[in-house]
Amino acid sequence: MVVDGHPFHRWLYGAQGDLWIPRWIKFVADAPLVATNRSAKEDLRRLRKSSLTYSVTTTSDRLREFYHSMYLPTVTTRHGNRAVEMGLHRMLDRLRQGTCELLQVLKADEAIAGVLIAYEEGRPRLWSNGILNGDPVYLKERVVPASYYFASLHLAEQGFDSMDIGSTRAFFS
Repeated sequence: MVVDGHPFHRWLYGAQGDLWIPRWIKFVADAPLVATNRSAKEDLRRLRKSSLTYSVTTTSDRLREFYHSMYLPTVTTRHGNRAVEMGLHRMLDRLRQGTCELLQVLKADEAIAGVLIAYEEGRPRLWSNGILNGDPVYLKERVVPASYYFASLHLAEQGFDSMDIGSTRAFFS
């Protein structure tokens, strides 16, 4: 039997020998990223050989462009009618407050992917990402790993030694 509950329930109702799996698993990575397995090393090798570069911006025009041409199409493509979209005003508010910036992955000076970096609680967090038009062709170009890698380089240059990549639901496989 699987029961979803608060960690307090484990203490209250748990018995010795019970298997407890957290509802959310948080991921923190080093900045800069260091490849520790064959797959990651291959991703970095391909990235270094590619023509992908990056830029960082805090302009509201670029954020609006990211929101409409990358974020929304990616969320819609991935989740369909179950998508829970973050509002543009929330992103713009963080940008105006100086607690967020946009890292864009560029191919021949065209932004093809992006990730918002939020600065909070002493550790930057990769807050939200998107791919141009939600197009899966760009996934084959490894733009998501590129955005993580470029964000790690950018954050290391700013003096950070780690970054919060986000959380995911725990699941059985």
